[in-house]
Order: sequence, then structure tokens, then C-alpha cells
Amino acid sequence: MKKTIISCICFCVFFLSFAFGLTRNGVAYVYSYTYLIPMDLSYRVITPAPARVVSVVDGNTVKVSLASGTESVRLIGVATQETVHPTKTVEAFGKEASDFLKKLCKDGQEVYLSYDRNPRDVNNQLLAYLWWKGDDGKWVLANLAIIENGYGYACSDFSFREDYMVMFSDAQEKARENGYGLWGAAAVSTTMPTVQQASPASIPSTSKKYQYIGNKNTKVFHRLTCSSLPDESNRVYFYTREEAIAAGYRPCGNCKP
Repeated sequence: MKKTIISCICFCVFFLSFAFGLTRNGVAYVYSYTYLIPMDLSYRVITPAPARVVSVVDGNTVKVSLASGTESVRLIGVATQETVHPTKTVEAFGKEASDFLKKLCKDGQEVYLSYDRNPRDVNNQLLAYLWWKGDDGKWVLANLAIIENGYGYACSDFSFREDYMVMFSDAQEKARENGYGLWGAAAVSTTMPTVQQASPASIPSTSKKYQYIGNKNTKVFHRLTCSSLPDESNRVYFYTREEAIAAGYRPCGNCKP
């Protein structure tokens, strides 16, 4: 039993550290969250609102065309260095962050938006999670991609859904550990964030990673300590019970997750 638990934990760590190489518009980037799909705050699978890119303003702001009109959208949970602030000079790595998003979100391309509890900030600017579909049809969350590739910080200026807060903090650690983007040796010495970064006080510990393991064949999900865990090749991982149920899995009758 003890060996099973240790093996499970080791595999989780390995799985979480694996980054998938993806491309969009001919640009290669890393993304470790290909399992993630758009869900509302009740963990029901949703189809995000379609939008079309009008222009990229900076590394975390995009102007889009919606059915209701054109909106400036601030990406939730990610902070990048300033490039267009009216009272600040262009900050280190700000242009690189802006260029990264411009390459992945070309003018006229279709993207999708989902929202948190508060869709607008105090200035009435739209706040959103920005998605696109990869060539394989899987969803990619731009907010996460920016952080994991080292073009932005996990931002805690305001709280947002807890499962995403965990993932954003995790993505920042991946970027830091791999020296991506602004975490590179040369960039770190000159680049400092101008907003509050994610901290243990505001973002849940990344030790709260996957809580449940699903069996791809039986569509049953288990606690990490369950004695009926499937073989590693048949496993899928979930952050929450609601996420597992939304994906079509039912709870194990033995460990009762």
C-alpha cells in the first residue's frame, strides 16, 4: 500500500513537470495544461463566447470584437511589464511580452472569452480568460500560456477562481525553474514586476495539485490513496471532485471521493 502511494505521488510530480510543445501561427510555445477545458464556476463545461481579435494592446490586454461591440479585455490573473502606460516608460521585457501575444493572437483571428465572478473592473474594463483552439482541437488558455512561457507573472491584484489561482502559480514556478522569458538569468537582473506578484498569502499552495485520479477505461475517479488506482497508462488527473464529475467520471465506491 505504501509503495503504491509513493509511486502515485512520484508519477504526479513527473506528469506535472512535463510541458507540451505546441505551435500557433508558426510560433512554438510550451503548455502543460492540455487537459484544461472551459468550465464555469460550478464546474460545468461551457463554450466560451466567441470573439475576434482587433489588436493586441500589450502583453495582457487585447482589443476584441464581440457581438455586443468592440471591447478592451484585460486578461485575468496575469501581469506583464508596461509598454503603453501614459506615465511610465517602456519597462524591461514589456515589449517581448506584447510581441509574444501579438504573434499568438493575430488581428482578425477568432478567440474565445470566459469570465469570473466579476466580468468588469472598477473602470468598467472587461476582465476575461482568453482561449483559443489548437490544431488538435484542444483548448489553450492564453492567460496560462503567457505565464508558463515567462512573459508575465501570476498576479494577485484581485482574487479569482481558486483552481486557476493554483494553476497560475504553478505555471510561474515552471517558468522560473526553466529560466523562460523574464526568468532568464539576464532578464531577472533587470526586470522587476510593477504589480503585486502571487504569494502564498493570496494564492493557494501549489502542493494542492491533483486531488483525484480517474480511470480512463472505467470512467471512475479515486482518491490518491485508493487501493484501486488504475495503471499509470490509464490515468487522468483532476484538481477537484466537480471537475471529475463534469468530465463524465463517477466516484469510486471504495474510497468514496
